[in-house]
Amino acid sequence: MTLRRVFFCLVPLCIFSLGVSLWFLFAPLFAAPEPTPQPMYILSEENGHLAVFDSQGPSTNKALKVYPVYVRLLPENDQRRLLAGMEIYSDAQLQQRLEDYGL
Repeated sequence: MTLRRVFFCLVPLCIFSLGVSLWFLFAPLFAAPEPTPQPMYILSEENGHLAVFDSQGPSTNKALKVYPVYVRLLPENDQRRLLAGMEIYSDAQLQQRLEDYGL
């Protein structure tokens, strides 16, 4: 094979490889963003106790369940997160958070 034949065989292969590489590099930029999940529950406080609210939160309705855990006795970081309203996205996550607080 002459150098000219090798050149004409390798150039299309290189161009194809470059195109495939660029496609894999830039394809995620043009993909549709995944929808943001909506919380199922809001973990917050009601009358000083740990409470679970539906996804609308404590400002719009009454607690679904109130637990005998005093929020003021929890670590300061947990208190701040609960007062702001902790978003819970599944029943398993709710169960895990409640276990974290000794329930």
